[in-house]
Amino acid sequence: EVKGLDRKYFYYVGRVKDSDFFGMAQAQRGDVYNKKLFIFEDPLSCMSGFHVLSAYTTATTIKPAFVSLPNGAGSMASVMSRNREFLNTFDEIVICMDNDKAGEDALVKGRALFPQAKFARIPKGTFDFHGVEKEIKDANDLLLAGRGQELFNILKFSARRESPAGAVSVFV
Repeated sequence: EVKGLDRKYFYYVGRVKDSDFFGMAQAQRGDVYNKKLFIFEDPLSCMSGFHVLSAYTTATTIKPAFVSLPNGAGSMASVMSRNREFLNTFDEIVICMDNDKAGEDALVKGRALFPQAKFARIPKGTFDFHGVEKEIKDANDLLLAGRGQELFNILKFSARRESPAGAVSVFV
């Protein structure tokens, strides 16, 4: 994977379709105590999440386990299905996608595959980025907006399980 520095974009060298999670090897050596995995839509958001959970915590010996989808939100179902054994090694899974239509579709697919997963929602909004008004779309944008503490709180404390839209719970 190659990251462009002049603007926010990634491109890949080689075949990505059957790739595993970005950061999977590091995640296997990550949070072995809490058994908690964070899944992001893209590598930059993944690294931003890792940064805030590492920088805003007092625990120095525990490195959180973070991965991202190899080919954006559209790869959610295939990569999660292909790596079910890896995902099952964690007690808790937190999914944090972009706050757009593709991210919402990915959350629906993630919920279908792992109903016990929690979801961390990035708030909508805008921020000034070098004199240009920019929409907050993902974890990296929230960090660039100077809201790292808020991102930390969203990932660490605000992630919740969600019922599918239209689902009804019946108590007998």
